[in-house]
Amino acid sequence: NLSAATTLRLLGEGDAPPEVLLLLCAWLDLAMETPSFMSLGPDDAIIDDAVMEFFRRSYAPDAAIWREPLVSPLRADLSAFPPTCVVVGQLDPLYDDGVRFAEKLRAAGRDVALQSHAWMPHDFPIWPGIDADSAIEAMCAFLRERLAAVRA
Repeated sequence: NLSAATTLRLLGEGDAPPEVLLLLCAWLDLAMETPSFMSLGPDDAIIDDAVMEFFRRSYAPDAAIWREPLVSPLRADLSAFPPTCVVVGQLDPLYDDGVRFAEKLRAAGRDVALQSHAWMPHDFPIWPGIDADSAIEAMCAFLRERLAAVRA
């Protein structure tokens, strides 16, 4: 969320955005209304509704701003976004946030790669015992390729 929001703010102020973005299991809409959030959130072992409500109130205590683009980047104009790799786990309540963000980037004509990983929970690459080597390699490959293209 902070990476996407910072990119939006930089673009809005006429500053250079990051050359490339990696969004790993990102929370991109604080409304908490997506199908994945509603189906997986109530009982999720990592980020259930209670935890996410705590995070939301800590990050943006005023409900009136939850739908603002700098708080919920999914609601922003993404037409100038840099190349972006969006990584989602299919068992993550934030799955739909990532998928929708990637779709919105694609619809805006932006360079985006959506990496969707079956049977993976929120922030799966950091969990001991989860073999995320192929996911990490795919993320690194995206970053290497896009950064090489920008710097060429």
